[in-house]
Formats: sequence, structure tokens, C-alpha cells
Amino acid sequence: MPKTADSQRIVVSLLVAILVAGTCAGAKTLAATAGAKKGVVHARTASKLRGLLYVGASINAPGDVAVYRQGDAHHRQAGEIKQGIDEAFGLFVDAQRNVYIANLAGGNVTVYAHGSKTPFETLTGLSAPEQVVVAPDGTVYVSDMGTINMQHTGAAVYEFAPGATMPTRVVGTFSSGDFPLGLGLDASNNLYVGVNVPYGPNYTGHVLEFAPGSSSGRDLGIRVNQGGGLAIDRGGNIVLVEEGANAVDIFAPGSTHHTKQIKFSNSCCIYNLSLDRANDVLWVTGGFWGFIYGVSYPDGAPVETISAPIGSTWGIATSPAGSP
Repeated sequence: MPKTADSQRIVVSLLVAILVAGTCAGAKTLAATAGAKKGVVHARTASKLRGLLYVGASINAPGDVAVYRQGDAHHRQAGEIKQGIDEAFGLFVDAQRNVYIANLAGGNVTVYAHGSKTPFETLTGLSAPEQVVVAPDGTVYVSDMGTINMQHTGAAVYEFAPGATMPTRVVGTFSSGDFPLGLGLDASNNLYVGVNVPYGPNYTGHVLEFAPGSSSGRDLGIRVNQGGGLAIDRGGNIVLVEEGANAVDIFAPGSTHHTKQIKFSNSCCIYNLSLDRANDVLWVTGGFWGFIYGVSYPDGAPVETISAPIGSTWGIATSPAGSP
């Protein structure tokens, strides 16, 4: 596991910039289908906005996690978490409202009780954790980019049994520069892993499905131009960021082509996502471009834009627990 250091953060930032920038050159020309006016909460959907919104943000490393109240028209920060944060690229809130934060540069996952600013648990044995998702029984899954270089040596998805602070099982390993990013669990606890292939055509991304306890992933045949955050909605649909299209794609169960695509053109590029508990609002972050959008799900109508000066925006999660 790499030590937390300024040099590690610099390398992480440079690598992500290289991976993201190449896909975003033409994204601003896409037809806009989402993006509310700055500082506006649309009244017709305001009743859907409940609970807290956690956003991994940074103006300067190591950054923090900003906390907002969904539906607050003034977009005032309701709080922040700083202790234990080191580039918060992945966030998850479980059913008990514990907040899990994957610290990419810190090489760990820190866990906070609802309302606390101090972690009560730290999951280690990781290199560069990207995303985290938690099963109802408390099992934790983490996608790890591996060694921070263009080959992503040691990239893997790890499982932590309930209460464990070190990996108890390797779900899957990756080679030849492939690395896992988005994670999602369906109602049967099948694990879905978004995989990027940085040297493939258009940064080819695909999705693997792992049955509970399995270390052999099934390729679902989905192909996107660099995948990002991933979720499984209540209907079993795969909801996947396609960074190269500056969009969120929705795949019906068994489909290899998106049945709906929500495009964003105000800024570049969409990085991560989170559905609220009711699955009627979808939140997305913009990586280095530092925006936060809320749109109605699944139609993609603008709901809210948070444009507070919080720098880059990476991980995002809703509380009460949503998906992911």
C-alpha cells in the first residue's frame, strides 16, 4: 500500500487528468438534455429532494467531503468531513447511514458514523481505491486501480467480510492496463464492475457481473467510451457513466445497448453518480470540472445544480442510503 504523500497525490491527479482529458475534447458539442440553471431548484421536483448529499471535493489536496441538504435552494454546505480524507473518489452510505469514503491517494477506505467527522474504522490493504459499495449484510467491496502508472499493476476488486479491516477475498484481478472503476449490487447481491481498457479503441469500457462468492466475472457485452460511476436501480437496470459521451447510459437487464441516455453538455466531463433512495433523482459529479448536477430519473429533466466553489468533484452519495 503506498504511503500518503504529496508526490502520490500529484501522480494520481496527473494520471486521472490524462485518462479524462482525452475523452472530453468534443463533449461540449453534445446536445443538452440536462443541466439546471445555476442556483435554481425546480419547484416541480423539489418535493423529491430529501436527506443529505455527500460530495468528495478538493480545491487543494487532500481535499474533503462536502455535505449538502438536498433541495436547499441556497446550496449552503451543511457540514464537511476532513479527518482521514485523501482524495475522496468513491463514497457510499449504508442502511445505517454510515459513510464509506474511498481515498484514492490515501490507499484506504475510512468509515464514519452518521453526523461524525472522525472515522470509527479504516479499511486497509489497498493501493488506489476508486469506488466502494456495501451489501445489506455489511460486506464491503472496493475497486482498486493498483499501482499508479499507465499499466495499473495490481488492479483488483476486493471483498471485506463484515467487520474486517483487511481484504478477506479477491473478487477479481485485472491485467494489461485494464482497471476496475464503478461498482453496483443488485437485489440478489450480484456485483457489477465497470472496467476500463485505457489502451483500447476510444478507451473501451465494459461491465462484468460476479455472482455472490464467485471470482469469475461474466462479460455482459456492454461497450462504452470510458466508463465511470455505476449503479443498479430498483428495476435491475445498469446505470453507467460514459465519460467519453459526457452522458449517463441506462441498460435494461440483458441488454448490451443503452435503452436510454442522459446527456450533459454544460460542462465536461461526467465522472461519478448516485441515485437517491426513491430512485427518482440522479446526481452526478464532474471531476476536474467541479460541478454537481441533479436530474430526474430516468427521464433526465433538470432538478438542481450546485455550483458552490468547492473545486474538483469526485465521489458522491445520498443519505438516506441510495444506490450506490
